[in-house]
Amino acid sequence: MALKLSNKASNGVIIVYCSGRIVFGDETASLRETVKNLLAENRQLVLNLGGVSYIDSGGLGTLVGL
Repeated sequence: MALKLSNKASNGVIIVYCSGRIVFGDETASLRETVKNLLAENRQLVLNLGGVSYIDSGGLGTLVGL
């Protein structure tokens, strides 16, 4: 299952909802680009990983880097 991202603002914080798999490749590139663009708007950001079924080492490295 590919990574699906959606976001919602709540009380001045942007919540990014992630579902699927966070694996090295297109998924991590998409996550990195989404977070980069959102951080340009608001420095308060939360990643909700409740819908993530799998994270590989590349995905974990991306999360740490973010």
